Amino acid sequence: MHKKTYISVIAITGIFIAAFLLYIPNTKNYLNSVIRTVKDKCKTVQTTTFIKSYRLKELTDTYGIVQTSDGGYAITGHTVNPSELCGYSMFWIKADSSGSKEWSKLYNNCSSDGYAITQLTDGNYVAAGGISGEFITDEQQEVLEAQGDNLVIKIDSKGNPIWTRTVSERSIDTPAKLIPTKDGGFVMSGETGQLVGQPDVADVMHIMFLGNFNTNGETNWLKEIDADEQHEVKLAEQTKDGGYILIGNIKLVDEEGQDVPALVKLNKNGDYEWATGLESVPLEIPNLTMNPDKSLNVGTPNKMHIPFGTFLTAEQTNDGGYIALGNFFSSSLAADEISNLVQNASKESSFVAVKVDKKGKFVWARTLKLKKYLEDSVMKRTKDGGYIIMGNNLVGGPYDQASATRGKAYDEMMNKYYKKYPLGTPETPASKRDMEKIADTIENTESPFKARNIVLVKTDANFKYQWGKTIGGTKDLDGYDIVQTTDSGYAITGTWHTGIKKKVLGSWQEYTEAMIMKLDANGNLGNDNGLVADFTETESSDASSYIVANKLNSPKLIQSYPMDNVVRTIKVGDKKGVNTTASEAKTYDVKFCNVTAKDDAVGETEVTKTRAQMKYDETKEVEATSKKGKPVNEELMPVLKNIFVDVKLWSDDPAGWVAYRFNRLVTKDDIEKTKTALKNLGYKIDSNDNGDFTATKIGMTLNFHFYLGNTNTGHLDVMY
Repeated sequence: MHKKTYISVIAITGIFIAAFLLYIPNTKNYLNSVIRTVKDKCKTVQTTTFIKSYRLKELTDTYGIVQTSDGGYAITGHTVNPSELCGYSMFWIKADSSGSKEWSKLYNNCSSDGYAITQLTDGNYVAAGGISGEFITDEQQEVLEAQGDNLVIKIDSKGNPIWTRTVSERSIDTPAKLIPTKDGGFVMSGETGQLVGQPDVADVMHIMFLGNFNTNGETNWLKEIDADEQHEVKLAEQTKDGGYILIGNIKLVDEEGQDVPALVKLNKNGDYEWATGLESVPLEIPNLTMNPDKSLNVGTPNKMHIPFGTFLTAEQTNDGGYIALGNFFSSSLAADEISNLVQNASKESSFVAVKVDKKGKFVWARTLKLKKYLEDSVMKRTKDGGYIIMGNNLVGGPYDQASATRGKAYDEMMNKYYKKYPLGTPETPASKRDMEKIADTIENTESPFKARNIVLVKTDANFKYQWGKTIGGTKDLDGYDIVQTTDSGYAITGTWHTGIKKKVLGSWQEYTEAMIMKLDANGNLGNDNGLVADFTETESSDASSYIVANKLNSPKLIQSYPMDNVVRTIKVGDKKGVNTTASEAKTYDVKFCNVTAKDDAVGETEVTKTRAQMKYDETKEVEATSKKGKPVNEELMPVLKNIFVDVKLWSDDPAGWVAYRFNRLVTKDDIEKTKTALKNLGYKIDSNDNGDFTATKIGMTLNFHFYLGNTNTGHLDVMY
């Protein structure tokens, strides 16, 4: 046989084998995985990492960060000295690419905060925060229910204000996010309040505002979005078509007093295009009416809408669709699930991503559970189409046996103190010194257990874990905002707790500083000083069959919203402050891989499960072991499986009852079939008009209660 013939035979055989293997699901998935891996683009780039912090006054916190066009960073926040009779004051700081401060500015007015900062296309900056009281007259104070305006400042390359404006309505106004626009202006979103007509009443009825401004801060347009006051609504980003995608709790038109989380798409003028609700399967409250003969009629149940999660942000995906990101809720309200949530509330966090296409049609919903409880969560899309999750974790964990032991030791110290210095005796220098020793001991032993670390988790485009980090070690720090940098690394801003303390008004006060942390593309520091550790404790799952994602009819959702836009004059001063270096800047080459896997949702999405199916899925089946429950279950289980097919025994109570759960709701026909089957087993049936009945035979009496009319669960209780 010629060489060419051998090659042809081998090639043809290979094709047949490959074709055969592709029909095997696991093999097909494996090959797809290999293909995706080959497509992953790994590259090496130069990166610089560091952790540096900046103290302006005794307490300094930072809430907004942007990478600047020169590769540096700009941050904003607020600072205060508790020993002064003065509130918080807004600041902004510019650092270079190595974290070295170039300038810092302070608006020392004792009544302002900094929440967001961005760089405009002209190279200047806009910072937004809140300010209260400063521009309010006595006459206005008489009618306003609260004070608080959006403070917006345009800043030049040296940190000096170009102009300052307040954008406000009556009541408290708070900015959330700034986005630069291509024409040199910017978009700002946030919350505003509505008056209730009574002076001196705290502002209520929060709604979202969205405004488009030119480079001089003048209003192009302002809109209000009628959203739930209990959930902060943030503008996520400007979309590729020049419009906007929002996430928030939107009022339902046809069901007064109820709302659901929703993705909302606006056009470039801020006008409504569509909204997709993101909720769990509604709870249905049985609507039962009693007839004169005491029989029951089952009417149309009332629905109680349940949010699918608390959503934090929304983003446009690489394929033109949209993603909503937030904290995940349980899919049902089963007692065992509630118990589990309570037990693990301080031990873990669950996050959810819900994807829709460019028209708002649902694609998939996925969850990621972290075996750590995170506060101040932030979620953002990354350049490779994946997502970064950031939050703060209490290092000491929840109250445990060690906490109890420390508490007992503190009690013993206090008991000895009061035995030596009984209550009511005058304070002496010796008693004061002894009390300070006790306070110092408690402070020094408690502090390590009150420290917080930053947790980072990176996922791919399908919301599946890639890598995770805990950052801080034995240090105490918080992260409040994160941006991906041009070298695909991550810049974080927040608060660095220095460990330096002094007593203020009899209690210990720790100095805090504004922090910039720069990590590489894999979440590492070049000089980590023991601050960075891997975090892998996560669980992924698909939640597509547990969500209801319907198009919402919200024609009055978006309305014009006139807000006062007033030019103000403020005096800003330089503020040198104190700098701390926790990780020296280090420049090095880092290799990382962008995951380019396509969306792994194939074909039609799963059908949303009913609440009865959810209850059934979450029910833990038990084995009948009680003396009477075991023979009762052995006789009933075959009967129930023949009628309902999917049946779980979920309770065997020695007190005298067994309980079953089904994968669907109970019907009157099911009850009649059960009666017939029991008659064939020799039981005599005595029933009432509501579907309950008693089955008796020699040596056995069973009382059946089917949950007829309950639209949330298929359930049977049997008393014996």
